[in-house]
Amino acid sequence: MLEDLQRGCKQLRILKMQYCRCISKEAAKRMSSIVQQQEYNPNDPPFWFGYDYEGKPLKKQNEETPLKGDEEVILTESTHNSEEELA
Repeated sequence: MLEDLQRGCKQLRILKMQYCRCISKEAAKRMSSIVQQQEYNPNDPPFWFGYDYEGKPLKKQNEETPLKGDEEVILTESTHNSEEELA
């Protein structure tokens, strides 16, 4: 990926690689001989970014995913009245 960037951007001077887990530290060091200034950070992005490390939107806290089998839960009403249940 960085090789493509190097070929396509001949005048690249500043390279910021923030929250890039897929770029190794060694690859970032190789780019330091090509650019004048670079920043590298392999950490996960902060939650307030709204995206995970793969670029997928984070789910809001109130958007919970259903547990496996929840879609099959069916509520049924009792056909017995309270007097029959006690007998």
